Amino acid sequence: MNTRKRMTLLAAMMAAAGLMAAGCGERSAERVGTSIDRTTSKVAASTEAAVDKAASAVGDAAITGSVKTALIAEPGLKALEINVDTAGGIVTLTGTVDSSANKARAVQVAQAVTGVVSVVDRLEAKTTG
Repeated sequence: MNTRKRMTLLAAMMAAAGLMAAGCGERSAERVGTSIDRTTSKVAASTEAAVDKAASAVGDAAITGSVKTALIAEPGLKALEINVDTAGGIVTLTGTVDSSANKARAVQVAQAVTGVVSVVDRLEAKTTG
């Protein structure tokens, strides 16, 4: 949330700079106001997009860490052989597990983590033979 405050401050500073620049020319007050409104809207939109993108990346990293922690805590799963990637709340599990039961359990554990939208199962069960 601190990032959001910084971005808002940046937007305010950009708007103030636009005001100062607009006052230097020989424009009518109405044209200056319209220009400032347009500039402020553009800065606000790009600031909001940057904040959303940063928040999403942080959220995905937190989900990945939580899933990995849950897998490590699960008895019988060799969590170090399971790779966890998250994008937009969608968790992808890749790697190898000992059995199809452990494969199903790993997916189930990942789905139970807060923030997980869905799980893409790319795990392979080792064949015995």
